Amino acid sequence: MITGVLFSLLQGILAYFAFRYGDKGGDGARYWIRPRLEKRFALIVGIIIFGVDVTLFALGDSNWFRAWRPSPPGRPIVEVMGEQFTWNFSVCRLGRCLWNTFVSYAAFALASAQLIFIFNLIWSLFRGPQAMKNPWKANTLEWTAPAPIPHWNWDGPLQTVYRWALRLRFDPSAG
Repeated sequence: MITGVLFSLLQGILAYFAFRYGDKGGDGARYWIRPRLEKRFALIVGIIIFGVDVTLFALGDSNWFRAWRPSPPGRPIVEVMGEQFTWNFSVCRLGRCLWNTFVSYAAFALASAQLIFIFNLIWSLFRGPQAMKNPWKANTLEWTAPAPIPHWNWDGPLQTVYRWALRLRFDPSAG
């Protein structure tokens, strides 16, 4: 009894610290990479990507439960038998099931939109317009650091973030 409790307690502690501190390297990399990627995406290409993605994700979400419905009568069924599972796939011929054909073409369009996104990313890195220093108007200090970041993060005195007023301002008495 006691051995099981201690074992469970140890596993819980290890899981807590693994999830709590496991991604700190990724958090640090986000602030290290940001000054090097201060480029904006092309607006029109971003709108196209967003429009295609949102439309197709909504279509996929509305047809999600069709996978569990029984096939209509008269449609050929292919059964795959496994040790634990049985899957029924309805075989669709072109012209008999218009919606499945449409969704197949829509999935191809979604994949094409991802290729457009990759092109936009590479183009923006080399020829994109320069981004603002603090595009979200955030009230945290990491957006005030210059790029490239100097040794002590700021050249002059440290800026102060005022929590309640939600604004960033220079305080000469902060040292």
